[in-house]
Amino acid sequence: MSDYNLRFKKAIDFLRDNKGYVYTDVSKKLAEFKKRVPQSKKPPGTSESQISRMYRGDKEVTFPTINFIQKYLDTLRVNWNETSQSYEVEEGIEIENENEYIEEKPLKNVKGVYEMYHLSHFSDTILKNIIWIREDGEVCINGYSNCEHRGKAEVFKSSFLSIQIDTLVHANGKKEKFHYQIFANLDGNMQNGDIFHFFGISTTISITNEAMANKRIFVKLSHDENEQNEDWIHELIYVNNTEAIDKLNESKAGKIADYLLESSTIIIKEKTNQKMN
Repeated sequence: MSDYNLRFKKAIDFLRDNKGYVYTDVSKKLAEFKKRVPQSKKPPGTSESQISRMYRGDKEVTFPTINFIQKYLDTLRVNWNETSQSYEVEEGIEIENENEYIEEKPLKNVKGVYEMYHLSHFSDTILKNIIWIREDGEVCINGYSNCEHRGKAEVFKSSFLSIQIDTLVHANGKKEKFHYQIFANLDGNMQNGDIFHFFGISTTISITNEAMANKRIFVKLSHDENEQNEDWIHELIYVNNTEAIDKLNESKAGKIADYLLESSTIIIKEKTNQKMN
């Protein structure tokens, strides 16, 4: 048997010994998991007959199959121990309902601190803000003039992230209502795998009080939602500053400046009842 086949066999044995699952149960659970967590690529076949053949070694187990099985086991808080070559439940965790972890902790992978980049109203600068996304959904954005934008993050359809900002807090502590939202599709990474950066779109109010939309890029600084760093500050990057733009394009996320500059900010200047010529 190949290494992947042996690991697959151990995964099935673990589910049998700890959950009492037979091939039929495993096939059913994996089919349900496919529906709950959308995949960026076509997921591997997990019919009862395929599971039986892979378990016996009659069918080759590929990396995508092992990766998919591990994603399911992650929902049970079951990890692969490379040293002992065996599956283990996280310390202090009891396996009961595999839906519970996904439902109770939808932001477990998203939480953390990010740089958030977007193009300005006049497209002459790229703005960098620092955003904290907490596991309980609370969101805080470090903005200009020492102000903060606060709101709530929610997950729906397993893969979509919605951030609703509803409060602006000034440096003097004064609060006022402020509305904008950010929308992003994180695909299967919402619940499984690492998130290093992701892309979204925002709708808000321009500085000239017009409806506005633009792209956003989020680059993770820390997985710790409470971490603070004096170097994490709001920044204006002027598009005519070649050195600054080149540096931004060297980001670990790729060519951020080029990506944002390829399409200008959308501003709705048309007035209600205005006839379109």
